[in-house]
Amino acid sequence: AFAILAPTAIAGSSMTYEPINIIAANGFNGIAVALLGHSHPIGIIFSSIFISHIQRGGTLTSLVGYKPEIIDVVIAVIIYFSAFAMIMNAALSGFVKNRLLKKNKDSKDSEPDTKEAG
Repeated sequence: AFAILAPTAIAGSSMTYEPINIIAANGFNGIAVALLGHSHPIGIIFSSIFISHIQRGGTLTSLVGYKPEIIDVVIAVIIYFSAFAMIMNAALSGFVKNRLLKKNKDSKDSEPDTKEAG
C-alpha cells in the first residue's frame, strides 16, 4: 500500500502546471535590449549590460524602501523615450531631406539655360 502512495508523495500534492515567471520576462528583456541597441551587435552588448545593471540595482532598491517594480517603470520610460527619439529622428530627417530636394529642384528650375543654339 505504501508503494502506491510513494510516487504521489514524491511528486507533490499539486498535480497542476505552474508557470515560471523568469522565462517569460527574458523575451521582453530581449526586445528592450534590441531596441536600445538599434539591432546592432555592439549596441546590443552595451545595452544588455545597461539593462542588467538597472535591473540589479532595482533589486537593491528594496533595501532603501522602494518597491523593486519601480525599475520596470524606469526601463519602460527609457524604452519609450528611445523609441520616440528614433521616430522623431526619422521624421525630421525625412522632412529635411524633402525640404532640400524641393529647394534644389526650385533652384534648378530658376536657372536659365546657358547652352548656345547651334
